[in-house]
Amino acid sequence: MQTETGRTRRPAATTRNQNKKNAMSTISLQQNVIKEVASLFDNEEAMRKVLSFVRKMKRDSKAKSEELTPAEKKEVLDDLRDAFRELKQEKEGKVRLNTWEEFKHELHC
Repeated sequence: MQTETGRTRRPAATTRNQNKKNAMSTISLQQNVIKEVASLFDNEEAMRKVLSFVRKMKRDSKAKSEELTPAEKKEVLDDLRDAFRELKQEKEGKVRLNTWEEFKHELHC
């Protein structure tokens, strides 16, 4: 089937079959990983390397997921600019900033 843009569209049954294949290949991949790791259970040095590698991969994937979006980065930079602007105004005597004690008191009330 072709769409208005001239692209070939796959029937829904084909898409379902591909999803099924992807799920099957994911399960197969998981089984293969477990089988390969299990084959190293008697090799302590190899198990230490595998453990170290897996922990590094988890840290790396967690770090990637914690990256800020461009909008979040802009918000942080805007907040920092505002904070530095207030500090500059305080140094010039144009504004008076709260002391730490005043700030803590505001938080508790």
